[in-house]
Amino acid sequence: MSREDAWANAAKWMGWGLGLPIMVFVGAYIGHVIGSQYGKMYEAIGIIVGALLGFFVGVYDILMTAKIIERKKKGRTHRSKSNTQ
Repeated sequence: MSREDAWANAAKWMGWGLGLPIMVFVGAYIGHVIGSQYGKMYEAIGIIVGALLGFFVGVYDILMTAKIIERKKKGRTHRSKSNTQ
């Protein structure tokens, strides 16, 4: 594996690792902004709800990305088997 391939692979995994916390932070911030318009109690509720929504969106994104990668792997395996026959 060349150095460029290693950096590309590391960047891909860093993107996966940072995606979920970023989604949680963005959801919490949006909840903070919306909740702060209605008072302190609603601000806290908005942060919690926004963070939870961000978490679920982040997990959904990871699962969909994993599904796409799995399909690509199956496609490669299927093609390689058909080429050998």
